[in-house]
Amino acid sequence: MLLRLTLYGTLLCIGVGAGLVTSAFPQLHALETKAETRENPGLVLARDNRTVLRKLRAPTSRTYLRENQVPRVLSQAVVAAEDRRFYEHGGIDPRGLLRALAADVRARSAVQGGSTITQQLVKNAYVGSSRSAGRKTREAALAIALETSWSKQRILTAYVNTAYFGDGYYGVYDASLGYFGVPVKRLRIDQAALLASLLRSPEGNSPSTSPVNARAARSRVLTNLVETGDITKAAADFARTRPMPTKAQLARRRSFAAKELAPQFTDAVVTRLIAHYGVRRATSGGLRVRTTLDARLQRAGVEAVQQAAALGLDAALVSIDVKSGEVRAMVNGGSSARSAFNVALDGHRQPGSAFKPFMLTAAYEQGATPRSRVESAPFRQEFDGTTFTVKNDGGYSGLTTIERATWKSDNTVYARLQEKYGIEAAIDAARAAGVQSRIDAVPATVLGALPEGATPTEMAHAYATFANHGSRIAMAAGGGPRLIGRVGEPATGGTWRPPAISRETIPSDVADLVTATLQGVITQGTGTRAAIGRPAAGKTGTTENYRDAWFVGYTPTLVTAVWVGHANAGIPMRTENAGGPVVGGSIPAAIWHDFMSTAFDRTKIVKSELKLPTFTTVVIDAKNGLLAGVWCAEGVETQVLAGHEPTETSTTCTSKQRPAPDVTGQTEDDARGTLADAQFTVDEGADRELVQDPSLGGLVIRQVPAAGSPVDEFEPIRLVIGESVL
Repeated sequence: MLLRLTLYGTLLCIGVGAGLVTSAFPQLHALETKAETRENPGLVLARDNRTVLRKLRAPTSRTYLRENQVPRVLSQAVVAAEDRRFYEHGGIDPRGLLRALAADVRARSAVQGGSTITQQLVKNAYVGSSRSAGRKTREAALAIALETSWSKQRILTAYVNTAYFGDGYYGVYDASLGYFGVPVKRLRIDQAALLASLLRSPEGNSPSTSPVNARAARSRVLTNLVETGDITKAAADFARTRPMPTKAQLARRRSFAAKELAPQFTDAVVTRLIAHYGVRRATSGGLRVRTTLDARLQRAGVEAVQQAAALGLDAALVSIDVKSGEVRAMVNGGSSARSAFNVALDGHRQPGSAFKPFMLTAAYEQGATPRSRVESAPFRQEFDGTTFTVKNDGGYSGLTTIERATWKSDNTVYARLQEKYGIEAAIDAARAAGVQSRIDAVPATVLGALPEGATPTEMAHAYATFANHGSRIAMAAGGGPRLIGRVGEPATGGTWRPPAISRETIPSDVADLVTATLQGVITQGTGTRAAIGRPAAGKTGTTENYRDAWFVGYTPTLVTAVWVGHANAGIPMRTENAGGPVVGGSIPAAIWHDFMSTAFDRTKIVKSELKLPTFTTVVIDAKNGLLAGVWCAEGVETQVLAGHEPTETSTTCTSKQRPAPDVTGQTEDDARGTLADAQFTVDEGADRELVQDPSLGGLVIRQVPAAGSPVDEFEPIRLVIGESVL
């Protein structure tokens, strides 16, 4: 019954065919447009507006061949594989159609197309891929109409230009290069046979995913070519001995074809274009995009990270212009260079001590100075029912200054800073500078233990705030980095310039004080390998078990963040640094040095114009930071920001002895005033002694203890006053 109905339907289609074909002619122009119209690819350019980073093409874009560019071996293979009666029928093949209908009836579903090459072209370019009866009818009508207007060679050329060949290759031009590394005109018969076999089953016959099926499918097409008389059996047998493309060859050709100067950067640019314009206009609208990328700096970054890749390590580098906030280089090295994942932009890794400048900022905002004294010794703090314990790998310095502790990246000093000034203040400073990742208010945060880590891009942005004297550098609206300078829109003649935002977030004198401190990291601290012979500031960072290593640094004009580690965050780097562990001051600092040296090669040195705050010198109790008082044995001289001097005096000092000042020759009242001002105790009474010299009358002639003798805090000094005998 089903077969009878199907045959009746076929006869009905034939009966009304003339009317359908006539009605199809007005649609031919639209079909021709879709089948042969060239795309209008856009361009993503570097900042110089010349270096091409990528041609903007739709995912299904293709390169079109002309009729005389399709070689005979390819035409023969496609016809033998897809439509042996191609040169005989007028667009539809009744034999093939009835054969397909019978197969569909037997299977009680649509399992066989029975379409001619002309019908498949119509489907690819105009009708669509559904298997409905209506689609088949329109397809057949258009195919017949097309055959009356186009030559067979034009139809065949349009077909191989629009067909999908698997592995992301649309059109035979890209497929030939992708599978074999040769242009279409140089295809051998075995290669043409493989391409023809992919038309029916692009994925099932793919040599990259199904090599066994691919070889068998190629063999079947070669057999068809023998049967059609296009080649001899001997030629087919020889073609079967030809090697198939290997997975390694396919991967290498794909990698070479996709080789770009800044692939992940350009991916991020395209993502923003799509968000603004939509997919179709972004990829096929002919946009001319001038990005912020400096091609010379990008190449320098690619070269610099090779020293990490050579050791089997991954690396990421981001460099940003301090004034404009524009990204000048974005590089991923090692295995991440071949990954679609952009570590430099989206890779969250623990920053370690590279987070310390935010604690430093908080301390300076609350009155500390580079010369403020803090103890370097093992640290313990009770927090939320647990004990926060901090030790240094490199020993302890005893009483030291904040700047020296920063230069040496002293963990115990910074643990004490967070205890005194508050980890919340450090978090506020990090947010103000530009860190957007999650930060928890726990003591370990001061050492860079963030729940999710931070990205190289946001670390570069945050440090740029210091370089820019406390003003957070411009970012794209929405908070991301500035990647696009301007976009030319040919369709409208207009221009799009992505908006940017910037604002002052840290007091300028505090930011400059942080910079002055971080300069010492490079000149005499853990980052000496980053020295480039010009003013620069930065900070090293190394995480627990050497899983992540950082160097983030800047000059007055350029800030660069470098991360080194493994894509698998759990793998430590214990031996990659000449047999020793990788720390922030080793490979990351060396990468930073090489990149920045190239960036500033033959350029004028720009001095950092720092406006530092006013300091006041005070003596404090080193144990608690309160005023020490003159009798405090723990009293040390230090500097504080003017207006932030401590007002409370320590009551926990160990008393010490002081030398008695010399008050001889003063009147009794003056001597008592001098001693009181110096906080010495003076006996209420005084001894009197006769003196022969009238000029000594009424003056102190002796004191007990004598001038210069050690005196305890509450030990009284007794005065002896001269009394003239005359």
